[in-house]
Amino acid sequence: MRWNATEYGVQRMNEWAEGGDSPFDSKDYKRLFYFPENKDLWEPGSPQKTIPELWEWVAKDLGITI
Repeated sequence: MRWNATEYGVQRMNEWAEGGDSPFDSKDYKRLFYFPENKDLWEPGSPQKTIPELWEWVAKDLGITI
């Protein structure tokens, strides 16, 4: 979600997590990553993994060899 927040804005993600409108319903927003949103998991801050590290983690989690 942090990578998507780099496109959408941390403030709007914070507002969503506190009960505001979903930023993912906006037509002007393009996600970098698709995932099931979960307000309880949102924490503001910079992404902790680079995009290649994230892809490696996702592939490993799904049992995909890259």
